[in-house]
Amino acid sequence: VGVCLDRGADLVVAVLAVWKAGAAYLPIDPGQPVERIAYMLGDSRAVLTVTSAEIADELPAGRGRMLVLDDAFTVMRLSMASTARPERRLTGDQSAYVIYTSGSTGRPKGVVVTQAALANYVGSVPGRLGLDGGRFALVQGQATDLGNTVVFAALTLGGELHIVAEGAATDPEALRAVLAGRGIDFVKMVPSHLAAMGPGLLPGRSLVLGGEAAASDWLEQVLANADVRGCAVFNHYGPTET
Repeated sequence: VGVCLDRGADLVVAVLAVWKAGAAYLPIDPGQPVERIAYMLGDSRAVLTVTSAEIADELPAGRGRMLVLDDAFTVMRLSMASTARPERRLTGDQSAYVIYTSGSTGRPKGVVVTQAALANYVGSVPGRLGLDGGRFALVQGQATDLGNTVVFAALTLGGELHIVAEGAATDPEALRAVLAGRGIDFVKMVPSHLAAMGPGLLPGRSLVLGGEAAASDWLEQVLANADVRGCAVFNHYGPTET
């Protein structure tokens, strides 16, 4: 099931709903090129795409069935739907989600991550990173599983998940205001993203770097600032491969 939504609560709820239906989700960033979106939907054989009315108009033709969450008919159907817990039970060898590579060496390739692999990751990584039930900020898009470290740690540890709007996530002053104003304890960022935000941008307790290698000279500056602030820093990535 394709999930093509802007950052927000609906995105997280849609992922959980796909699992409750016994399916796997395909994260699609609405800002990606139409050609790439069309390829992923076709190659993955997605039977349905969960989206919004604004985004649906921009999706490629021949995209198959869609569930438009803010469509009046959909809203009515959801209001009448049963609130009973679905009876479907997931097994470890079932697919949890599909992530597509960048395609830098050719066509993008879909990597299937199983429920067992994700459960192993979510069950072990928070302890290694010192994460607990604090306040987590999600600042990355959904086209990769980089944000899984934050999203599922928050949900399974009883923490608070703060989804930072795209505009704020790319604005240094706005992002600083979010981290400080909301008392964010944990955040995970791509090194180049954090570097673009300027020096000294840190959460209250733990910073996790991932998605790409970090330059040693830049990392030394981050570690020096973190040491003064009492913030732990972890270099960690590769949940898809894990």
